Amino acid sequence: MGKYDFRPGLENGTRVARVSPWSWIAAVAAALLVTSEKARASVIRVVRGRAQGAPQELNTAEGRQAMARTLIAETSGLEKYPDSELEAIGFVGVNRAVDSGRSIVEVMGPDARSNQGVWNNSQAFRSRWNDAPTFPKWPRAERIARRVLSGEIADPIDGRTLFAHISGLPRPVNGSCGPRRYLSKDSRGRDRCAPNWLKNDPVTIGAATFARGDRS
Repeated sequence: MGKYDFRPGLENGTRVARVSPWSWIAAVAAALLVTSEKARASVIRVVRGRAQGAPQELNTAEGRQAMARTLIAETSGLEKYPDSELEAIGFVGVNRAVDSGRSIVEVMGPDARSNQGVWNNSQAFRSRWNDAPTFPKWPRAERIARRVLSGEIADPIDGRTLFAHISGLPRPVNGSCGPRRYLSKDSRGRDRCAPNWLKNDPVTIGAATFARGDRS
């Protein structure tokens, strides 16, 4: 188990919940009675919630490297994407790791898998991921990955494990998006075909929209 700070206060503008050490111990005890790995993670998250950052067992050099590469691959490290958005994308990785009982390296990257399937196995993503340290904004990605995995930041997406940049989604064909997508608009008002799961309790940070649930 990582070390957790139960003191109330403010972290990055988000009020930290008042969580006692006894509540945390009770949650762990309840989790041990649950057979499903995903359900155990959910029980722990109910008590840990937004008051806590990433579990310290995820904070490894390899994990920070994988997260930083993924942040570059998703955004090319462009300044138009604010730090808050990159932090939220980082927490998608944290939440997938917690839910599936895996490491950051196992869930973030071209071939990485979790309960939500492969992160992104497109050739363009793979190329940016491999070349990430050569991007001018690589130090920024490393800094954000360190902040996320150090536990310094509370989870801004409250356990969500899915996200998409609507502006990068396909456009409708003959006005149709097909059965597994719905017609949406990007930030410039252009028609896009968003996956149905993006409607599940969405929250938008920067240019990214984050959602709960499975890819179905």
